[in-house]
Amino acid sequence: MQTKLSKTKPALALILCLSLLIALPIPAFAAQKISNPGNFGRIDGIDADPAVGVHNSYAWCAEMFAQRDADYLWVGTNRDMGHTLMGAAANVVGGAMAVVAGMLSSLAGLPKTSEDAAGKIYRQRAGDSDAPWELMYENPAINGYRRMILFGGNLYVCAGLINTPEYDYSVILRFKPGFKAGDEPDIVLWENLMREENGDLAPLGEYFRAACVYENKLYIGTFDSKIYVTDGAGLTNLTPNQGAKSTGWELFTDLMEHPDFPHNDGVTVAGTDYVLKNTTYIWDMVGFEGSLYAVVSQIGGFNMFKLTPQSSGGPVIKQIVGKGASAKYPDGVGVKWQISASPYVANFGGKEYVYVSTFANGPGVLSNFARGMVAFAFENNFCPPSMYRFDADDNWEVVVGDKSGRFMSADKQGATLPVIGNQRAGFFPVGDWQKDNLSFNQYIWWMTQYDGKLYASTWDLNVFKKNNPAMVVVNLLMAVLDSYGGALSLDDGFSLGMIPRLLLGIPGAIWAMLKTIPMWFSVAKYIEWTNPPGFDLFVSEDGVNFSPVTVNGLGNGENYGGRVLLPTQYGLFVCTANPFGGAQVWRLDDIKKELQPNIPKVIELKVGETFKASLRGLDMPNGAIVTMEGECGNAEITLAHRSSGTIIDTTSKITRIGPQYIECQKNKCHPVRMYDIVFTGVAAGEQDVTLRFRWNGVEVSRTVKVIVTN
Repeated sequence: MQTKLSKTKPALALILCLSLLIALPIPAFAAQKISNPGNFGRIDGIDADPAVGVHNSYAWCAEMFAQRDADYLWVGTNRDMGHTLMGAAANVVGGAMAVVAGMLSSLAGLPKTSEDAAGKIYRQRAGDSDAPWELMYENPAINGYRRMILFGGNLYVCAGLINTPEYDYSVILRFKPGFKAGDEPDIVLWENLMREENGDLAPLGEYFRAACVYENKLYIGTFDSKIYVTDGAGLTNLTPNQGAKSTGWELFTDLMEHPDFPHNDGVTVAGTDYVLKNTTYIWDMVGFEGSLYAVVSQIGGFNMFKLTPQSSGGPVIKQIVGKGASAKYPDGVGVKWQISASPYVANFGGKEYVYVSTFANGPGVLSNFARGMVAFAFENNFCPPSMYRFDADDNWEVVVGDKSGRFMSADKQGATLPVIGNQRAGFFPVGDWQKDNLSFNQYIWWMTQYDGKLYASTWDLNVFKKNNPAMVVVNLLMAVLDSYGGALSLDDGFSLGMIPRLLLGIPGAIWAMLKTIPMWFSVAKYIEWTNPPGFDLFVSEDGVNFSPVTVNGLGNGENYGGRVLLPTQYGLFVCTANPFGGAQVWRLDDIKKELQPNIPKVIELKVGETFKASLRGLDMPNGAIVTMEGECGNAEITLAHRSSGTIIDTTSKITRIGPQYIECQKNKCHPVRMYDIVFTGVAAGEQDVTLRFRWNGVEVSRTVKVIVTN
């Protein structure tokens, strides 16, 4: 691949110069910081204690969970993910891994690892501006929580990274609506992680990732490409490494037994003896038009399978993307560096589609950067992500992608797929006149439809440019270590006896450094043409054409990923990945005059007991009064003002000047008033009550069943 900028013809250069003088305005947006709302600085991590929060690297999963007393926003995190990635990079020096990983982490601006390696799960009462974040669960076995999903009124959580080798099992957890901090969730599915590797047993470290609910069933995908399914009946609390592993579940399919499943052992890089280790496992799933679609991650290009359930026996399986005869599209849809993808269902123009966002080998990019293999990373890992969509007939088109070059998508016959949208792969702002796509966005990490619009968030490597000089030094050092073939393992210590070996190795070391320097000039060119540091969030009103909402991580360049987008009645929540200062949670929605009651559907209390629900009034001036209508024969219901204050709304303006986006933020304060809706039991009985809340033309209603017992 040509990593330097292509030469531009004089006339084209003149056009570029003129375009730099033209500012194209992008509509402004507003967002409210939900986690540690008064802190717009570096440390967050959701936890009120910054010493804890700084290690909560990613808000890795989230759901709005209707519990017995209120709706709660639940968020699961992982711990010290940056150090985990750097540790993988440092494998090149064998026994020195921990030492070099620590050095890489420090130079990259990452915090030192905490002694506590347990991922955390937090919750906050939705729509309650006074509510604190509560730590609901942590487990020393679990380093991070990969996925949350609602099913049958319960919250199911995939335990992602496991703290191995101390713990050798992975689990699916079930939290019930009455769960309180200090309770233990049910373990409803588990698997032993030990696998044979070069004749020895070694833990996988992760097993469950993919989950979806479709046609009243919960499906779970595994890292050995099995899919389990349950209707919720018969699930029970299990004990890892003892007895049954999957009570209440059926094995829907084992994709590895399908003849078209990709069973290669890796990809050998042309002209070298280097093998990119393959990881084939179920990455994500979605239900659509009577079938389940499963994405299989693979070095060399992701695959997709369509599984249609039958009344008896296993599903009918058809490969859609891959090498099989039934597949319409080749591995990675013709872009072999797209090693995985995630599907989402969205509706536009009265028609449903599955939108598919793609992922490069992000850990490989970081690992090879840190090892000094910069050109190798660009040639074999670097890949700005695309977005596709397909219909009920499995016909694919490119929504976000390149029309030419090596990141162009094609079918099995090599025909170029049509690009119907207005954005290049990775939302690269430079037009087709720039041949190389230099976007540092490497994932479209999440997509969701909210308020009729399609939102897509990215993972942006550009955050590392602020530490570029330090990383150059690291790369030179790693190149030197590589030149010794691992001879400088720090586990052996350092002695004067090593000096002759060092002296003899100097020519090779110098050569390694000289080869590395031009690679970094190439990196500088890549950085020059990318957006500011921080994840991008783009939005589309028609499902085809996108415009930016943020290109700098909501004003914090260390928010390098928009990890989860969660649409709710309380707004669109944006959960970030930030291994430098800890994950953040934002509410994305223009602050507007509205009332937000948070009342459970059923309230049970005894005569004389009270129960408090909450109501938030947004953008209400001082002295504004909310009124409530609605009566209940068995309970007294009153509305009591609790507090007044302000929330900070960050308004962003994005301008495109030539080939780059520029974003600036301005904070505004909006008044907020909190109320308690107090229910007091007066007589035994059961009644459905509709409550209406009004203020100055703003109105909202909720219906609740009130059950009072003696």
